[in-house]
Amino acid sequence: MNMTPVRRAIFLGLAVVGADWLTKFFAVKKNPPPLFFNSDTLFFGLVKLSGFLDSLAVAVLLAIFTWIYFKYLYSENTLNGYALIFGGAAANLLDGFLDGKVVDFIDIGFSTLNLADFAIMGGIVLLLFKLKVERVK
Repeated sequence: MNMTPVRRAIFLGLAVVGADWLTKFFAVKKNPPPLFFNSDTLFFGLVKLSGFLDSLAVAVLLAIFTWIYFKYLYSENTLNGYALIFGGAAANLLDGFLDGKVVDFIDIGFSTLNLADFAIMGGIVLLLFKLKVERVK
């Protein structure tokens, strides 16, 4: 099946949301509280907001990022990076709205993250790389 770049990006974003929810389900099932970390802060613990305000801030930032992306950065080459960022942010946003918290369970020493966080970071790296490659062309 030959998918268009837009459909592939949509599938990738939805796959990030599904994979994140699945890993969080098994992390909570295998390691009940307090063995996992529930994040209720924005920006790696630098800003503390209530659950709803935290989710609202993420939703606003995601909307701003989406507007900037489609206005200034959009190309077929950068869609996968955008999809990873959007999918990761959407997964964490849904957790915040549905559960009032985001489950972070992967300890990397200086922070505790989840699969959605890794997708966001990977998407940023991919997006920056693709933008640099396009600028060199």
